[in-house]
Amino acid sequence: MALTFSVRLKNMIEGSPSQSTHKQFSSFHVELLSAGTDGQNGPTDVAGAVVNKTLVEFAFGLGLDASKLFKNNDSYAFFK
Repeated sequence: MALTFSVRLKNMIEGSPSQSTHKQFSSFHVELLSAGTDGQNGPTDVAGAVVNKTLVEFAFGLGLDASKLFKNNDSYAFFK
């Protein structure tokens, strides 16, 4: 869920300034927290992720391809 939100957030950030969605979005600070645990988080050391504009810009600046990672079911690599 958080990885999908990252892709959508990137698309909104990169949207044309003339698009009404972009104009509306640019005035808001949006964050998503996806978390959950039953006390046992499985085979990894994570139980969720936080997504915001700063993280998305940083990750894509590093060349991380969230769409490709999503297709490979590898959100861990994106948020690591």
